[in-house]
Amino acid sequence: MIAIVCHGDLDGLVSAALLLDIFRDSPTTMRTTQPYLLHNSLATLGYVDQLYILDIAVDVGSWNRVVFYLSRLIEKGCKVFWIDHHISTLDKIKWLLDMKVSIAITIEYCTSTIIREVFCNNTSNPDFFMKLSYIGEIGDKIIKNNRDLLELADTIELSLMTSIGDEEFKQRLVRLWIHEYKFVNDEVIERAKLGRVELERVLKLINNNVIFSSELADLVDLRGIKARGYIGKAASIRADITGKMVFIIHEVSPREVIFTARAPSESNMDVLTILRSSLSGIGGVGGGHSKAASYRLSKALAEFAVSRLQNVLRKPFTRELV
Repeated sequence: MIAIVCHGDLDGLVSAALLLDIFRDSPTTMRTTQPYLLHNSLATLGYVDQLYILDIAVDVGSWNRVVFYLSRLIEKGCKVFWIDHHISTLDKIKWLLDMKVSIAITIEYCTSTIIREVFCNNTSNPDFFMKLSYIGEIGDKIIKNNRDLLELADTIELSLMTSIGDEEFKQRLVRLWIHEYKFVNDEVIERAKLGRVELERVLKLINNNVIFSSELADLVDLRGIKARGYIGKAASIRADITGKMVFIIHEVSPREVIFTARAPSESNMDVLTILRSSLSGIGGVGGGHSKAASYRLSKALAEFAVSRLQNVLRKPFTRELV
């Protein structure tokens, strides 16, 4: 049995689709997860010969549990492959190599890029999967100048926003790609229409809930507001429109808040470094990369965290943060 555990966004799902096509003659299973929940997915795996972890950043808060379940799988003879593009994963590369995990990582590109370069020519339909991999790259802002694929990527991404916890829809979408060689169908298009309306609502909420603003950054408070699934995309749009970094605090559970951050796609601004310097010292955990990052911490520390982040954002720094 071959198991694939991937991030549930465009990059993760596209990467999984290419691998599932490569292994179409072998027994496979696929599931999506978030970085901080990876250990839960690993815990539910039975015996598998190979495990592919795709587009999942190492989450420091759950790292010890991930190590435990990975070690258990490896002891049973499972070969583990971790393919990713996040700095937090790179930070743990020695640990992973010591555990005999095979790693392919890029910081400049994304997981879809690696999968395409290694596997695409051996897929059942290289032309289709080549374009699909470009859609995965568009989702992570690696490609920005292919108008036809940009529209397709936008439609698929919006459909996923309406289905943030809908594992069955994600499975159907991947099957559409690998069995029918279609990028979208009527279900995807209808979900995208709903997603576009909701995204516009969230963009307006962001505009109305800015609690701190400077030349280089906006801090937005969406606690108590329903916006799950749309915050990352909305933050990216606002960052590109304003040319500023965007930090959004929002709730994910009664006990935790998340700071989601995005930088303008054409800048060298580094939101991950800012979140680390603001929140790591008070129990915040998370990851990502310079353009897109998130950190979680206890709800009880939310106001203190907001104050620390504001203090960091008030410090003088250049527009091209490196």
